[in-house]
Amino acid sequence: MAKTQASQPRAPAKVRGRERGNIYFFYRPKIDGQAAESFDDVQRLYMILSPRGRDSYRLLIIGGKRLPAVDGRGDRKAWAFVEKVASQAQEVEDELDPKSRLTKTRGERQIPAARPAGEGVYTVVRHSHHTHLAYALELPPEPGEVQRALNIVEEGNYIVAVKNPKARMASGLDETRRATLPKPLQNLFRGRRFIPLDPPKFLDHEGTEILLVGARKGAPAELGIELDREQETEATAEIFSDLGMEKALHPTARGEVGVGQGSSLISVSGTYASGRRESPEAGARTRATWFSCAPRRERISDDGGHGTASPSERIQEASPMPGGADMVQQWNQIHPTLDRPALPSPRLTSDIYETAGGDAFVLEIPVPGLSAEDVTIEATSDAVTVATRRREEESDSGRRYIQREQPVQPMSRLFEFPVEIDTDNIRATLEHGILRVFVPKAAAGRRRVIKVWQAA
Repeated sequence: MAKTQASQPRAPAKVRGRERGNIYFFYRPKIDGQAAESFDDVQRLYMILSPRGRDSYRLLIIGGKRLPAVDGRGDRKAWAFVEKVASQAQEVEDELDPKSRLTKTRGERQIPAARPAGEGVYTVVRHSHHTHLAYALELPPEPGEVQRALNIVEEGNYIVAVKNPKARMASGLDETRRATLPKPLQNLFRGRRFIPLDPPKFLDHEGTEILLVGARKGAPAELGIELDREQETEATAEIFSDLGMEKALHPTARGEVGVGQGSSLISVSGTYASGRRESPEAGARTRATWFSCAPRRERISDDGGHGTASPSERIQEASPMPGGADMVQQWNQIHPTLDRPALPSPRLTSDIYETAGGDAFVLEIPVPGLSAEDVTIEATSDAVTVATRRREEESDSGRRYIQREQPVQPMSRLFEFPVEIDTDNIRATLEHGILRVFVPKAAAGRRRVIKVWQAA
Protein backbone atom coordinates (compact mmCIF):
# COMPACT_ATOMS: atom_id res chain seq x y z
CA MET A 1 0.00 0.00 0.00
CA ALA A 2 1.30 3.43 -0.87
CA LYS A 3 1.91 5.78 2.00
CA THR A 4 -1.22 7.88 2.55
CA GLN A 5 -0.84 11.60 2.71
CA ALA A 6 -2.87 14.64 3.51
CA SER A 7 -3.99 16.54 0.45
CA GLN A 8 -4.85 20.23 0.33
CA PRO A 9 -7.18 21.78 -2.18
CA ARG A 10 -6.76 25.24 -3.51
CA ALA A 11 -6.71 27.32 -0.33
CA PRO A 12 -7.22 31.01 0.23
CA ALA A 13 -4.13 33.10 -0.42
CA LYS A 14 -3.67 33.85 3.27
CA VAL A 15 -3.41 30.14 4.13
CA ARG A 16 -0.10 28.57 3.14
CA GLY A 17 0.71 24.90 3.45
CA ARG A 18 3.93 24.13 5.28
CA GLU A 19 3.99 20.35 5.71
CA ARG A 20 1.83 17.23 5.38
CA GLY A 21 2.32 13.58 6.18
CA ASN A 22 1.23 10.66 8.36
CA ILE A 23 0.34 10.88 12.05
CA TYR A 24 0.23 8.08 14.63
CA PHE A 25 -0.97 7.95 18.24
CA PHE A 26 0.17 5.58 21.02
CA TYR A 27 -0.42 5.28 24.74
CA ARG A 28 1.67 3.43 27.31
CA PRO A 29 0.20 1.73 30.40
CA LYS A 30 1.79 2.48 33.74
CA ILE A 31 4.76 0.62 35.15
CA ASP A 32 4.21 -3.09 35.90
CA GLY A 33 0.87 -3.02 34.11
CA GLN A 34 0.16 -4.94 30.92
CA ALA A 35 -3.10 -3.14 30.22
CA ALA A 36 -4.86 0.13 30.87
CA GLU A 37 -8.36 -0.39 32.19
CA SER A 38 -9.04 3.30 32.67
CA PHE A 39 -7.48 6.67 31.93
CA ASP A 40 -5.76 6.57 35.33
CA ASP A 41 -3.78 3.54 34.14
CA VAL A 42 -2.19 5.49 31.27
CA GLN A 43 1.41 6.59 31.72
CA ARG A 44 2.08 8.47 28.46
CA LEU A 45 0.42 9.64 25.27
CA TYR A 46 2.68 9.75 22.22
CA MET A 47 2.28 11.31 18.79
CA ILE A 48 4.49 10.50 15.80
CA LEU A 49 4.69 12.84 12.81
CA SER A 50 6.19 11.52 9.58
CA PRO A 51 6.38 14.34 6.98
CA ARG A 52 5.84 13.64 3.31
CA GLY A 53 8.85 13.33 1.03
CA ARG A 54 11.37 13.02 3.85
CA ASP A 55 12.87 10.16 5.81
CA SER A 56 12.00 11.68 9.14
CA TYR A 57 10.09 10.42 12.17
CA ARG A 58 9.42 12.65 15.17
CA LEU A 59 8.21 11.21 18.45
CA LEU A 60 6.41 13.72 20.69
CA ILE A 61 5.16 13.28 24.26
CA ILE A 62 1.86 15.01 24.98
CA GLY A 63 1.44 16.63 28.40
CA GLY A 64 -1.51 15.66 30.55
CA LYS A 65 -1.88 12.41 28.53
CA ARG A 66 -4.60 14.06 26.41
CA LEU A 67 -4.79 16.13 23.27
CA PRO A 68 -6.43 19.53 23.71
CA ALA A 69 -10.22 19.56 23.55
CA VAL A 70 -11.75 20.87 20.32
CA ASP A 71 -15.42 20.56 21.22
CA GLY A 72 -15.57 23.08 24.03
CA ARG A 73 -15.47 20.42 26.74
CA GLY A 74 -12.22 20.06 28.66
CA ASP A 75 -8.87 21.82 28.57
CA ARG A 76 -8.20 23.43 25.21
CA LYS A 77 -4.45 23.68 25.74
CA ALA A 78 -1.68 21.12 26.05
CA TRP A 79 2.09 21.15 26.15
CA ALA A 80 4.27 18.70 24.19
CA PHE A 81 7.92 18.17 23.42
CA VAL A 82 9.99 16.25 20.88
CA GLU A 83 11.49 13.21 22.58
CA LYS A 84 13.11 11.52 19.59
CA VAL A 85 13.92 12.33 15.96
CA ALA A 86 15.27 9.74 13.54
CA SER A 87 15.60 9.07 9.84
CA GLN A 88 14.74 5.40 10.36
CA ALA A 89 11.33 4.41 11.67
CA GLN A 90 12.88 1.58 13.68
CA GLU A 91 14.76 4.02 15.90
CA VAL A 92 11.54 5.75 16.93
CA GLU A 93 9.62 2.49 17.22
CA ASP A 94 12.26 1.20 19.66
CA GLU A 95 11.33 4.03 22.03
CA LEU A 96 7.86 2.49 22.29
CA ASP A 97 9.07 -1.03 23.11
CA PRO A 98 8.90 -2.55 26.61
CA LYS A 99 11.58 -1.36 29.00
CA SER A 100 13.04 -2.54 32.27
CA ARG A 101 13.88 -0.34 35.21
CA LEU A 102 16.03 -1.19 38.20
CA THR A 103 14.72 0.35 41.43
CA LYS A 104 16.38 0.53 44.84
CA THR A 105 13.71 -1.28 46.84
CA ARG A 106 11.67 -3.42 44.41
CA GLY A 107 14.34 -4.64 42.06
CA GLU A 108 13.64 -4.74 38.35
CA ARG A 109 10.35 -3.22 37.24
CA GLN A 110 8.71 -3.58 33.86
CA ILE A 111 7.50 -0.69 31.73
CA PRO A 112 5.03 -2.16 29.22
CA ALA A 113 5.07 -1.49 25.51
CA ALA A 114 3.08 1.37 24.03
CA ARG A 115 -0.26 0.46 22.40
CA PRO A 116 -1.54 1.90 19.11
CA ALA A 117 -4.40 4.35 19.52
CA GLY A 118 -4.88 5.58 15.96
CA GLU A 119 -3.37 6.64 12.68
CA GLY A 120 -4.21 9.20 10.04
CA VAL A 121 -2.93 12.07 7.92
CA TYR A 122 -1.96 15.58 9.01
CA THR A 123 -1.00 18.97 7.65
CA VAL A 124 0.66 22.12 9.05
CA VAL A 125 -0.49 25.42 7.54
CA ARG A 126 0.29 29.08 8.15
CA HIS A 127 -2.72 31.35 8.61
CA SER A 128 -2.13 35.02 9.25
CA HIS A 129 0.08 35.29 12.38
CA HIS A 130 -0.26 31.70 13.58
CA THR A 131 0.06 28.09 12.43
CA HIS A 132 -2.40 25.21 12.53
CA LEU A 133 -1.80 21.48 12.95
CA ALA A 134 -4.80 19.55 11.58
CA TYR A 135 -5.29 15.81 11.21
CA ALA A 136 -7.91 13.28 10.17
CA LEU A 137 -8.12 9.73 11.54
CA GLU A 138 -8.08 6.74 9.20
CA LEU A 139 -8.02 4.09 11.93
CA PRO A 140 -10.16 3.53 13.85
CA PRO A 141 -12.88 4.67 11.41
CA GLU A 142 -14.81 6.22 14.29
CA PRO A 143 -13.39 7.32 17.65
CA GLY A 144 -14.56 5.19 20.54
CA GLU A 145 -14.08 5.11 24.30
CA VAL A 146 -10.30 4.91 24.12
CA GLN A 147 -9.95 7.77 21.67
CA ARG A 148 -12.52 9.92 23.45
CA ALA A 149 -10.64 9.55 26.74
CA LEU A 150 -7.40 10.70 25.07
CA ASN A 151 -9.19 13.46 23.10
CA ILE A 152 -8.25 11.81 19.79
CA VAL A 153 -11.09 13.01 17.58
CA GLU A 154 -12.07 12.12 14.03
CA GLU A 155 -10.74 15.45 12.76
CA GLY A 156 -8.50 17.55 14.99
CA ASN A 157 -7.38 21.13 14.49
CA TYR A 158 -4.97 23.01 16.77
CA ILE A 159 -3.18 26.31 16.80
CA VAL A 160 0.44 25.40 17.44
CA ALA A 161 3.29 27.58 18.71
CA VAL A 162 6.92 26.71 19.43
CA LYS A 163 8.68 27.84 22.59
CA ASN A 164 11.97 29.71 22.54
CA PRO A 165 14.49 27.31 24.17
CA LYS A 166 16.58 30.27 25.31
CA ALA A 167 13.71 32.08 27.02
CA ARG A 168 14.03 32.29 30.78
CA MET A 169 10.95 30.39 31.90
CA ALA A 170 10.73 28.16 34.95
CA SER A 171 8.24 25.84 33.27
CA GLY A 172 8.86 23.11 30.72
CA LEU A 173 11.98 21.05 30.22
CA ASP A 174 15.08 21.86 32.21
CA GLU A 175 17.87 23.61 30.36
CA THR A 176 19.88 20.41 29.87
CA ARG A 177 17.07 18.84 27.82
CA ARG A 178 15.96 21.84 25.78
CA ALA A 179 16.65 21.93 22.06
CA THR A 180 19.82 23.44 20.68
CA LEU A 181 18.57 24.99 17.48
CA PRO A 182 20.60 25.99 14.42
CA LYS A 183 21.26 29.71 14.31
CA PRO A 184 18.80 30.42 11.43
CA LEU A 185 15.94 28.86 13.41
CA GLN A 186 16.93 30.44 16.72
CA ASN A 187 17.11 33.87 15.11
CA LEU A 188 13.45 33.63 14.09
CA PHE A 189 12.40 34.20 17.71
CA ARG A 190 13.94 37.70 17.85
CA GLY A 191 13.54 37.75 21.61
CA ARG A 192 10.00 36.34 21.65
CA ARG A 193 9.00 33.47 23.94
CA PHE A 194 6.65 31.80 21.47
CA ILE A 195 6.35 32.01 17.69
CA PRO A 196 4.29 30.11 15.09
CA LEU A 197 5.59 26.69 14.04
CA ASP A 198 6.95 28.01 10.78
CA PRO A 199 8.92 26.30 9.45
CA PRO A 200 7.91 22.92 10.92
CA LYS A 201 11.60 21.97 10.87
CA PHE A 202 11.68 23.14 14.49
CA LEU A 203 10.30 19.65 15.17
CA ASP A 204 13.43 18.06 13.70
CA HIS A 205 15.31 18.88 16.91
CA GLU A 206 14.95 16.85 20.09
CA GLY A 207 13.88 18.92 23.07
CA THR A 208 11.75 21.33 21.03
CA GLU A 209 8.69 22.34 23.06
CA ILE A 210 5.34 23.32 21.57
CA LEU A 211 1.94 24.45 22.77
CA LEU A 212 -1.26 23.13 21.20
CA VAL A 213 -4.50 25.07 21.49
CA GLY A 214 -7.70 23.35 20.37
CA ALA A 215 -9.55 25.19 17.60
CA ARG A 216 -13.29 24.99 17.08
CA LYS A 217 -14.86 22.30 14.92
CA GLY A 218 -15.26 23.25 11.30
CA ALA A 219 -12.19 25.49 11.35
CA PRO A 220 -10.20 23.33 8.85
CA ALA A 221 -12.92 23.77 6.22
CA GLU A 222 -13.11 27.50 6.89
CA LEU A 223 -9.35 27.74 6.32
CA GLY A 224 -9.48 25.71 3.13
CA ILE A 225 -7.78 22.69 4.73
CA GLU A 226 -8.92 19.33 3.40
CA LEU A 227 -7.61 15.96 4.55
CA ASP A 228 -8.32 12.96 2.33
CA ARG A 229 -8.64 9.79 4.33
CA GLU A 230 -8.33 6.28 2.94
CA GLN A 231 -10.22 3.22 4.10
CA GLU A 232 -7.85 1.19 6.23
CA THR A 233 -7.93 -2.23 7.88
CA GLU A 234 -5.47 -4.10 10.05
CA ALA A 235 -3.94 -5.61 6.92
CA THR A 236 -3.21 -2.19 5.41
CA ALA A 237 -2.52 -0.27 8.60
CA GLU A 238 0.63 1.78 8.13
CA ILE A 239 1.22 1.76 11.85
CA PHE A 240 2.73 -1.67 11.12
CA SER A 241 4.01 -1.32 7.55
CA ASP A 242 5.49 2.19 7.83
CA LEU A 243 6.69 2.16 11.44
CA GLY A 244 7.58 -1.52 11.46
CA MET A 245 5.74 -2.18 14.74
CA GLU A 246 6.19 -5.72 16.06
CA LYS A 247 2.73 -7.04 16.91
CA ALA A 248 4.22 -9.38 19.49
CA LEU A 249 5.56 -6.39 21.44
CA HIS A 250 2.63 -4.04 20.78
CA PRO A 251 -0.42 -6.32 21.08
CA THR A 252 -3.55 -5.19 19.33
CA ALA A 253 -5.43 -8.25 18.10
CA ARG A 254 -7.32 -10.85 20.07
CA GLY A 255 -5.16 -13.59 21.51
CA GLU A 256 -1.85 -11.81 21.06
CA VAL A 257 -1.60 -10.83 24.71
CA GLY A 258 -2.88 -14.05 26.16
CA VAL A 259 -5.47 -16.74 25.77
CA GLY A 260 -9.01 -15.45 25.86
CA GLN A 261 -7.96 -11.84 25.97
CA GLY A 262 -9.54 -9.11 23.90
CA SER A 263 -8.19 -6.06 22.17
CA SER A 264 -7.58 -2.48 23.06
CA LEU A 265 -7.66 -1.08 19.55
CA ILE A 266 -8.35 -3.88 17.06
CA SER A 267 -11.52 -5.88 17.37
CA VAL A 268 -11.85 -9.65 17.40
CA SER A 269 -12.82 -9.44 13.73
CA GLY A 270 -9.40 -8.01 12.90
CA THR A 271 -10.31 -4.40 12.19
CA TYR A 272 -9.38 -1.36 14.19
CA ALA A 273 -11.63 -1.07 17.19
CA SER A 274 -12.43 1.99 19.22
CA GLY A 275 -12.39 0.60 22.72
CA ARG A 276 -16.02 -0.57 22.82
CA ARG A 277 -17.41 -4.11 22.55
CA GLU A 278 -18.15 -5.21 19.01
CA SER A 279 -21.03 -7.48 19.96
CA PRO A 280 -22.61 -9.16 23.00
CA GLU A 281 -20.83 -12.37 22.02
CA ALA A 282 -17.46 -10.61 21.87
CA GLY A 283 -18.18 -8.96 25.18
CA ALA A 284 -18.96 -12.30 26.77
CA ARG A 285 -15.62 -13.65 25.68
CA THR A 286 -13.68 -10.72 27.10
CA ARG A 287 -13.50 -8.93 30.41
CA ALA A 288 -15.46 -5.69 30.54
CA THR A 289 -12.35 -3.61 30.72
CA TRP A 290 -11.94 -0.14 29.33
CA PHE A 291 -8.72 0.10 27.35
CA SER A 292 -7.66 -3.49 27.13
CA CYS A 293 -8.83 -6.91 28.17
CA ALA A 294 -5.48 -8.17 29.35
CA PRO A 295 -5.46 -9.39 32.98
CA ARG A 296 -4.67 -6.56 35.32
CA ARG A 297 -1.70 -6.91 37.61
CA GLU A 298 -1.47 -5.39 41.04
CA ARG A 299 -0.56 -1.74 40.67
CA ILE A 300 2.59 -0.76 42.51
CA SER A 301 3.58 2.85 42.87
CA ASP A 302 6.98 3.90 41.61
CA ASP A 303 9.59 4.32 44.33
CA GLY A 304 11.85 6.67 42.40
CA GLY A 305 14.69 4.24 41.78
CA HIS A 306 17.21 4.58 38.96
CA GLY A 307 17.57 2.15 36.12
CA THR A 308 17.56 1.73 32.37
CA ALA A 309 14.53 3.87 31.57
CA SER A 310 14.95 6.87 29.28
CA PRO A 311 14.72 10.40 30.74
CA SER A 312 11.11 10.68 29.60
CA GLU A 313 10.20 7.54 31.52
CA ARG A 314 11.67 9.01 34.72
CA ILE A 315 9.26 11.93 34.78
CA GLN A 316 7.06 11.58 37.82
CA GLU A 317 3.74 9.88 37.16
CA ALA A 318 1.84 12.37 39.28
CA SER A 319 3.01 15.18 37.00
CA PRO A 320 3.47 13.71 33.52
CA MET A 321 4.98 16.88 32.09
CA PRO A 322 7.52 18.82 34.18
CA GLY A 323 6.10 22.30 34.57
CA GLY A 324 3.58 21.68 31.80
CA ALA A 325 0.69 23.26 33.70
CA ASP A 326 2.83 26.30 34.47
CA MET A 327 3.74 26.66 30.82
CA VAL A 328 0.09 26.57 29.79
CA GLN A 329 -0.64 29.21 32.42
CA GLN A 330 2.10 31.41 31.01
CA TRP A 331 0.63 30.85 27.54
CA ASN A 332 -2.72 32.09 28.85
CA GLN A 333 -1.00 35.27 29.94
CA ILE A 334 1.08 35.98 26.86
CA HIS A 335 -0.74 34.51 23.85
CA PRO A 336 -2.52 37.79 23.02
CA THR A 337 0.95 39.26 22.37
CA LEU A 338 2.39 36.20 20.63
CA ASP A 339 4.23 38.19 17.97
CA ARG A 340 5.56 40.89 20.30
CA PRO A 341 9.15 40.74 21.58
CA ALA A 342 9.47 39.37 25.10
CA LEU A 343 10.51 41.81 27.78
CA PRO A 344 13.98 41.27 29.28
CA SER A 345 14.23 39.74 32.71
CA PRO A 346 13.70 42.41 35.43
CA ARG A 347 16.93 43.87 36.79
CA LEU A 348 18.16 47.07 38.40
CA THR A 349 19.47 49.42 35.73
CA SER A 350 21.88 52.23 36.51
CA ASP A 351 24.06 55.06 35.36
CA ILE A 352 27.49 55.32 37.04
CA TYR A 353 29.80 58.29 36.76
CA GLU A 354 32.66 60.01 38.55
CA THR A 355 32.28 63.43 40.13
CA ALA A 356 33.99 66.37 38.48
CA GLY A 357 36.90 66.27 40.91
CA GLY A 358 37.34 62.49 40.59
CA ASP A 359 36.90 61.97 44.34
CA ALA A 360 33.74 59.85 44.23
CA PHE A 361 31.42 57.69 42.15
CA VAL A 362 27.68 58.27 41.81
CA LEU A 363 25.10 55.57 41.10
CA GLU A 364 21.72 56.59 39.69
CA ILE A 365 19.13 53.78 39.76
CA PRO A 366 15.45 54.15 38.72
CA VAL A 367 13.19 52.60 41.39
CA PRO A 368 9.66 53.81 40.50
CA GLY A 369 7.02 53.28 43.14
CA LEU A 370 9.48 52.40 45.89
CA SER A 371 10.09 54.23 49.14
CA ALA A 372 13.27 54.46 51.20
CA GLU A 373 12.06 51.56 53.36
CA ASP A 374 12.00 49.30 50.26
CA VAL A 375 15.72 49.78 49.52
CA THR A 376 18.73 48.20 51.25
CA ILE A 377 22.34 49.18 50.56
CA GLU A 378 25.42 47.32 51.76
CA ALA A 379 29.07 48.15 51.12
CA THR A 380 32.48 46.50 51.29
CA SER A 381 35.90 47.98 50.58
CA ASP A 382 35.43 47.79 46.79
CA ALA A 383 31.73 47.10 46.09
CA VAL A 384 28.20 48.25 46.84
CA THR A 385 25.12 46.00 46.79
CA VAL A 386 21.69 47.54 46.20
CA ALA A 387 18.61 45.42 46.91
CA THR A 388 14.93 46.29 46.52
CA ARG A 389 11.79 44.59 47.78
CA ARG A 390 8.41 46.01 46.86
CA ARG A 391 5.84 45.87 49.64
CA GLU A 392 2.45 44.45 48.67
CA GLU A 393 -0.29 47.01 48.76
CA GLU A 394 -3.76 46.15 49.96
CA SER A 395 -5.17 47.94 46.93
CA ASP A 396 -3.59 45.30 44.68
CA SER A 397 -5.69 42.49 46.13
CA GLY A 398 -8.81 43.32 44.10
CA ARG A 399 -7.03 44.11 40.86
CA ARG A 400 -7.22 41.90 37.78
CA TYR A 401 -4.21 42.88 35.71
CA ILE A 402 -4.49 42.76 31.93
CA GLN A 403 -0.80 43.53 31.59
CA ARG A 404 1.82 43.93 34.31
CA GLU A 405 5.35 44.88 33.32
CA GLN A 406 6.56 46.66 36.44
CA PRO A 407 8.81 44.25 38.40
CA VAL A 408 7.30 43.14 41.69
CA GLN A 409 9.82 40.55 42.77
CA PRO A 410 12.86 41.34 44.96
CA MET A 411 15.92 42.43 42.97
CA SER A 412 19.57 42.85 43.88
CA ARG A 413 22.67 43.99 42.06
CA LEU A 414 26.35 44.19 42.97
CA PHE A 415 28.34 47.20 41.77
CA GLU A 416 32.12 46.74 41.87
CA PHE A 417 34.60 49.60 41.70
CA PRO A 418 38.19 49.66 40.41
CA VAL A 419 39.57 51.31 43.56
CA GLU A 420 38.98 51.12 47.30
CA ILE A 421 35.95 53.11 48.52
CA ASP A 422 35.25 54.98 51.74
CA THR A 423 32.42 52.91 53.26
CA ASP A 424 31.97 55.27 56.22
CA ASN A 425 30.88 58.21 54.09
CA ILE A 426 28.54 56.63 51.53
CA ARG A 427 25.28 58.56 51.23
CA ALA A 428 22.01 57.72 49.45
CA THR A 429 18.94 59.76 48.56
CA LEU A 430 15.63 58.84 46.91
CA GLU A 431 13.85 61.57 44.98
CA HIS A 432 11.26 61.41 42.17
CA GLY A 433 11.79 57.67 41.74
CA ILE A 434 15.57 57.93 41.31
CA LEU A 435 17.93 56.41 43.87
CA ARG A 436 21.28 58.26 43.99
CA VAL A 437 24.16 56.65 45.86
CA PHE A 438 27.23 58.83 46.50
CA VAL A 439 30.29 56.58 46.92
CA PRO A 440 33.49 58.47 47.89
CA LYS A 441 36.83 56.95 47.10
CA ALA A 442 39.15 56.01 49.94
CA ALA A 443 42.12 58.34 50.43
CA ALA A 444 44.45 55.80 48.90
CA GLY A 445 42.30 55.51 45.80
CA ARG A 446 41.67 59.19 45.15
CA ARG A 447 43.26 60.83 42.18
CA ARG A 448 45.92 63.36 43.04
CA VAL A 449 47.52 65.96 40.87
CA ILE A 450 51.30 66.10 41.39
CA LYS A 451 52.97 69.35 40.55
CA VAL A 452 56.29 69.02 38.82
CA TRP A 453 58.96 71.49 39.87
CA GLN A 454 61.65 72.64 37.57
CA ALA A 455 65.11 71.71 38.87
CA ALA A 456 67.54 74.56 39.31
